[in-house]
Amino acid sequence: MAILQRKMEGHRRGDNKMRKILFIISIIFILSILPISYAWDSPTYQWISVKLCDYYNCGCYEEIINGSLAPDNDFQPKSISVRESQDQKCCQHYYNPITCEPSEFYVCPTEYDDIAIRKTDEWINYAKVDEGCEMWYDIGVASHYFFVSKEIWNQVINASYDCKTRFEWRVGDMFRNENEGWVISECGENVADFQFNEWMSEFKEKLYFVGNNTMPPPEVPDKGIFESDMVLIIVIICAFIFLLILNFGM
Repeated sequence: MAILQRKMEGHRRGDNKMRKILFIISIIFILSILPISYAWDSPTYQWISVKLCDYYNCGCYEEIINGSLAPDNDFQPKSISVRESQDQKCCQHYYNPITCEPSEFYVCPTEYDDIAIRKTDEWINYAKVDEGCEMWYDIGVASHYFFVSKEIWNQVINASYDCKTRFEWRVGDMFRNENEGWVISECGENVADFQFNEWMSEFKEKLYFVGNNTMPPPEVPDKGIFESDMVLIIVIICAFIFLLILNFGM
């Protein structure tokens, strides 16, 4: 009887160990697929890109969206930690000490640096030379840097990671759900949908050269955040891990 009890106890310890391992693996996996936040959330850039493509009848939705996401997805060094201060990430800031107001959630810069605007103009110049969908990819990249310069958390240094992330995700949710008339407040900083329309008009002024380069629009792809097959795969894998955990009695 004592031997049987020891065996059962051993099995219970083994099951507990397996449950812990599966739990840890699932947490690591989910954290590994979360997007690194450098600036506005992805749905924000997708909204900007689609609005631009609609306005100019560009016919290159995929290219302009990919361009708008490229500075975060393709241009950033993978070794950068998500919790490093924003000034450590190339070209994703606009510093103007004169306009910065002190806050407990960030530090005002001491030197002027308009790198995001300079990157905007650089990609606008590429767009002036390129044609067709390649031009719209360039415009997508330029729009990313332009709107980066408008976000408060990209205008300061040592910004609170939690404040910045919540701020960007909430704005992204507004665009993903196609809400209107919204105002987002986080850690004392505010942004409203009408500001994005104003910034959009300002950015369009840089696209004075866009004219006959537009193309007849093809079938418009799904513009939602779940447009990528990769997201569906991730959801399926997470569901599978969750079921495994339940199966082992978590």
